[in-house]
Amino acid sequence: MASVALHTFSALHTFTLARAPAPSPTARHVERGRLAKHPPLSRLLRREPRVAQRLAGSTRMARAFFQGTLTAQTYAEGLARLYPVYATIESVLASVGRDDRLNAFDLPDVFRARAILADLRYFGVAPEPIRPGASVAYFEHVRRLADESPTLLVAHAYVRYMVDLTGARIARRLAQRVLQLPPREGLAYLSFPAIAKPDGFREDFRRRLDAFPRDRAEALGIVGEATIACALDRELASELWDERR
Repeated sequence: MASVALHTFSALHTFTLARAPAPSPTARHVERGRLAKHPPLSRLLRREPRVAQRLAGSTRMARAFFQGTLTAQTYAEGLARLYPVYATIESVLASVGRDDRLNAFDLPDVFRARAILADLRYFGVAPEPIRPGASVAYFEHVRRLADESPTLLVAHAYVRYMVDLTGARIARRLAQRVLQLPPREGLAYLSFPAIAKPDGFREDFRRRLDAFPRDRAEALGIVGEATIACALDRELASELWDERR
Protein backbone atom coordinates (compact mmCIF):
# COMPACT_ATOMS: atom_id res chain seq x y z
CA MET A 1 0.00 0.00 0.00
CA ALA A 2 2.87 2.33 0.89
CA SER A 3 4.40 1.51 -2.49
CA VAL A 4 1.21 2.52 -4.28
CA ALA A 5 0.98 5.77 -2.31
CA LEU A 6 4.59 6.64 -3.09
CA HIS A 7 4.04 5.95 -6.79
CA THR A 8 0.90 8.12 -6.79
CA PHE A 9 2.74 11.02 -5.03
CA SER A 10 5.60 10.81 -7.53
CA ALA A 11 3.23 10.88 -10.49
CA LEU A 12 1.31 13.85 -9.09
CA HIS A 13 4.60 15.70 -8.37
CA THR A 14 5.81 15.12 -11.93
CA PHE A 15 2.47 16.28 -13.33
CA THR A 16 2.56 19.43 -11.19
CA LEU A 17 6.09 20.28 -12.36
CA ALA A 18 5.11 19.71 -15.97
CA ARG A 19 2.10 22.02 -15.63
CA ALA A 20 4.01 24.75 -13.74
CA PRO A 21 4.26 27.87 -15.91
CA ALA A 22 7.73 28.79 -17.15
CA PRO A 23 9.12 32.12 -15.92
CA SER A 24 8.11 34.98 -18.17
CA PRO A 25 10.76 36.80 -20.21
CA THR A 26 10.26 39.82 -17.94
CA ALA A 27 10.83 37.74 -14.82
CA ARG A 28 13.97 36.23 -16.33
CA HIS A 29 15.21 39.71 -17.24
CA VAL A 30 14.61 41.01 -13.70
CA GLU A 31 16.43 38.03 -12.23
CA ARG A 32 19.40 38.53 -14.55
CA GLY A 33 19.39 42.21 -13.58
CA ARG A 34 19.69 41.28 -9.91
CA LEU A 35 22.65 39.08 -10.64
CA ALA A 36 24.36 41.26 -13.23
CA LYS A 37 27.18 43.57 -12.21
CA HIS A 38 26.86 47.30 -12.48
CA PRO A 39 28.24 48.81 -15.72
CA PRO A 40 32.00 49.34 -15.51
CA LEU A 41 33.22 52.86 -14.79
CA SER A 42 34.78 53.32 -18.23
CA ARG A 43 31.42 52.57 -19.85
CA LEU A 44 29.62 55.00 -17.56
CA LEU A 45 32.11 57.69 -18.52
CA ARG A 46 31.71 57.04 -22.23
CA ARG A 47 27.92 57.14 -21.88
CA GLU A 48 28.00 60.55 -20.22
CA PRO A 49 27.26 63.00 -23.07
CA ARG A 50 29.27 65.90 -21.65
CA VAL A 51 32.36 63.72 -21.27
CA ALA A 52 32.00 62.18 -24.72
CA GLN A 53 31.52 65.61 -26.28
CA ARG A 54 34.68 66.97 -24.66
CA LEU A 55 36.79 64.03 -25.78
CA ALA A 56 35.45 64.40 -29.31
CA GLY A 57 36.49 68.06 -29.30
CA SER A 58 40.08 67.40 -28.29
CA THR A 59 41.60 69.10 -31.33
CA ARG A 60 40.97 72.71 -30.29
CA MET A 61 44.68 73.43 -29.87
CA ALA A 62 45.37 71.99 -33.33
CA ARG A 63 42.69 74.24 -34.82
CA ALA A 64 44.25 77.26 -33.12
CA PHE A 65 47.61 76.44 -34.68
CA PHE A 66 45.98 75.87 -38.06
CA GLN A 67 44.12 79.18 -37.90
CA GLY A 68 47.27 81.03 -36.93
CA THR A 69 45.92 82.32 -33.61
CA LEU A 70 48.81 80.94 -31.53
CA THR A 71 52.30 82.32 -31.48
CA ALA A 72 55.24 80.75 -29.67
CA GLN A 73 54.73 83.22 -26.82
CA THR A 74 51.00 82.62 -26.36
CA TYR A 75 51.52 78.87 -26.61
CA ALA A 76 54.21 78.99 -23.93
CA GLU A 77 52.04 81.16 -21.69
CA GLY A 78 49.24 78.62 -22.10
CA LEU A 79 51.56 75.84 -20.99
CA ALA A 80 52.59 77.90 -17.97
CA ARG A 81 48.96 78.17 -16.93
CA LEU A 82 48.40 74.45 -17.46
CA TYR A 83 51.38 73.42 -15.38
CA PRO A 84 49.89 73.82 -11.86
CA VAL A 85 46.87 71.71 -12.84
CA TYR A 86 49.01 68.80 -14.03
CA ALA A 87 51.48 69.12 -11.17
CA THR A 88 48.68 68.88 -8.59
CA ILE A 89 46.95 65.90 -10.20
CA GLU A 90 50.19 64.00 -10.75
CA SER A 91 51.58 64.63 -7.28
CA VAL A 92 48.45 63.00 -5.81
CA LEU A 93 48.48 60.04 -8.21
CA ALA A 94 52.17 59.40 -7.47
CA SER A 95 51.89 59.91 -3.71
CA VAL A 96 52.02 57.18 -1.08
CA GLY A 97 49.63 56.87 1.85
CA ARG A 98 46.48 58.56 0.54
CA ASP A 99 44.66 55.65 -1.07
CA ASP A 100 46.54 52.62 -2.37
CA ARG A 101 44.13 52.36 -5.30
CA LEU A 102 45.51 55.60 -6.70
CA ASN A 103 48.81 53.83 -7.33
CA ALA A 104 47.20 52.24 -10.40
CA PHE A 105 47.23 55.70 -12.01
CA ASP A 106 50.84 56.51 -11.25
CA LEU A 107 51.67 56.45 -14.97
CA PRO A 108 54.78 58.56 -15.70
CA ASP A 109 54.61 57.79 -19.43
CA VAL A 110 51.53 60.00 -19.76
CA PHE A 111 52.26 62.57 -17.02
CA ARG A 112 52.71 66.04 -18.48
CA ALA A 113 54.15 68.26 -15.70
CA ARG A 114 57.81 67.47 -16.44
CA ALA A 115 57.21 67.73 -20.18
CA ILE A 116 55.69 71.18 -19.70
CA LEU A 117 58.68 72.29 -17.61
CA ALA A 118 61.02 71.20 -20.39
CA ASP A 119 59.06 73.27 -22.91
CA LEU A 120 58.93 76.27 -20.60
CA ARG A 121 62.69 76.19 -20.19
CA TYR A 122 63.03 76.24 -23.95
CA PHE A 123 60.62 79.20 -24.32
CA GLY A 124 61.94 81.04 -21.24
CA VAL A 125 58.56 81.32 -19.50
CA ALA A 126 57.91 80.87 -15.77
CA PRO A 127 55.85 77.78 -14.76
CA GLU A 128 52.99 79.57 -13.01
CA PRO A 129 49.61 81.12 -13.83
CA ILE A 130 50.23 84.45 -15.50
CA ARG A 131 46.92 86.06 -14.57
CA PRO A 132 43.63 85.10 -12.91
CA GLY A 133 41.20 83.21 -15.07
CA ALA A 134 40.16 79.69 -16.01
CA SER A 135 43.57 78.22 -15.21
CA VAL A 136 43.45 79.52 -11.64
CA ALA A 137 39.88 78.24 -11.18
CA TYR A 138 40.93 74.83 -12.49
CA PHE A 139 44.03 74.74 -10.29
CA GLU A 140 42.14 75.74 -7.14
CA HIS A 141 39.51 73.07 -7.81
CA VAL A 142 41.99 70.21 -8.19
CA ARG A 143 44.01 71.46 -5.21
CA ARG A 144 40.86 71.32 -3.06
CA LEU A 145 40.16 67.78 -4.27
CA ALA A 146 43.75 66.80 -3.47
CA ASP A 147 43.14 67.85 0.13
CA GLU A 148 39.55 66.67 0.58
CA SER A 149 38.67 63.98 -2.00
CA PRO A 150 41.81 62.77 -3.77
CA THR A 151 40.12 59.75 -5.36
CA LEU A 152 38.00 62.12 -7.49
CA LEU A 153 41.18 63.24 -9.24
CA VAL A 154 40.93 59.99 -11.21
CA ALA A 155 38.14 61.72 -13.16
CA HIS A 156 40.43 64.64 -13.99
CA ALA A 157 43.24 62.30 -15.02
CA TYR A 158 40.86 60.52 -17.38
CA VAL A 159 39.68 63.72 -19.04
CA ARG A 160 43.10 65.37 -19.30
CA TYR A 161 45.07 62.38 -20.56
CA MET A 162 42.44 61.11 -22.98
CA VAL A 163 42.22 64.60 -24.50
CA ASP A 164 46.01 64.88 -24.63
CA LEU A 165 46.54 61.54 -26.31
CA THR A 166 43.76 62.09 -28.82
CA GLY A 167 44.82 65.49 -30.08
CA ALA A 168 48.59 65.46 -29.56
CA ARG A 169 49.80 64.03 -32.87
CA ILE A 170 48.01 66.55 -35.09
CA ALA A 171 48.79 69.46 -32.77
CA ARG A 172 52.48 68.53 -32.64
CA ARG A 173 52.86 68.51 -36.43
CA LEU A 174 51.07 71.84 -36.78
CA ALA A 175 52.98 73.43 -33.90
CA GLN A 176 56.34 72.51 -35.34
CA ARG A 177 55.40 73.95 -38.72
CA VAL A 178 53.57 77.09 -37.55
CA LEU A 179 55.99 78.00 -34.74
CA GLN A 180 59.00 76.95 -36.84
CA LEU A 181 60.49 74.96 -33.98
CA PRO A 182 63.63 72.87 -34.36
CA PRO A 183 63.18 69.09 -34.08
CA ARG A 184 62.56 67.85 -30.53
CA GLU A 185 62.50 71.38 -29.06
CA GLY A 186 59.50 73.01 -27.41
CA LEU A 187 57.18 70.09 -28.14
CA ALA A 188 57.59 67.83 -25.11
CA TYR A 189 54.02 68.50 -23.95
CA LEU A 190 52.70 67.13 -27.23
CA SER A 191 55.04 64.14 -27.36
CA PHE A 192 54.56 60.70 -25.81
CA PRO A 193 57.74 58.83 -26.75
CA ALA A 194 57.12 56.00 -24.29
CA ILE A 195 53.61 55.30 -25.61
CA ALA A 196 54.06 53.55 -28.95
CA LYS A 197 50.41 52.52 -29.19
CA PRO A 198 48.02 55.18 -27.84
CA ASP A 199 44.97 52.98 -28.42
CA GLY A 200 46.51 50.24 -26.30
CA PHE A 201 47.33 52.73 -23.56
CA ARG A 202 43.75 54.01 -23.57
CA GLU A 203 42.40 50.48 -23.23
CA ASP A 204 44.75 49.80 -20.32
CA PHE A 205 43.67 53.06 -18.68
CA ARG A 206 40.02 52.04 -18.98
CA ARG A 207 40.76 48.69 -17.36
CA ARG A 208 42.35 50.52 -14.45
CA LEU A 209 39.27 52.71 -14.20
CA ASP A 210 36.97 49.69 -14.10
CA ALA A 211 38.93 48.15 -11.22
CA PHE A 212 38.93 51.37 -9.18
CA PRO A 213 35.48 52.04 -7.62
CA ARG A 214 34.55 50.28 -4.40
CA ASP A 215 30.84 50.56 -5.20
CA ARG A 216 28.36 52.13 -7.60
CA ALA A 217 28.08 55.30 -5.52
CA GLU A 218 31.79 55.95 -5.87
CA ALA A 219 31.65 55.21 -9.60
CA LEU A 220 28.80 57.69 -10.09
CA GLY A 221 30.70 60.26 -8.04
CA ILE A 222 33.66 59.92 -10.41
CA VAL A 223 31.37 60.31 -13.44
CA GLY A 224 29.89 63.45 -11.90
CA GLU A 225 33.36 64.84 -11.25
CA ALA A 226 34.35 64.03 -14.83
CA THR A 227 31.60 66.36 -16.06
CA ILE A 228 33.08 69.10 -13.85
CA ALA A 229 36.54 68.32 -15.23
CA CYS A 230 35.18 68.67 -18.77
CA ALA A 231 33.61 72.04 -17.97
CA LEU A 232 36.83 73.32 -16.41
CA ASP A 233 38.88 71.97 -19.30
CA ARG A 234 36.54 73.53 -21.86
CA GLU A 235 36.84 76.94 -20.19
CA LEU A 236 40.59 76.57 -19.97
CA ALA A 237 40.92 75.56 -23.61
CA SER A 238 38.81 78.54 -24.65
CA GLU A 239 41.00 80.85 -22.60
CA LEU A 240 44.33 79.40 -23.74
CA TRP A 241 43.79 78.50 -27.38
CA ASP A 242 40.90 80.66 -28.57
CA GLU A 243 42.05 84.00 -27.23
CA ARG A 244 42.84 86.76 -29.72
CA ARG A 245 45.76 88.67 -28.30
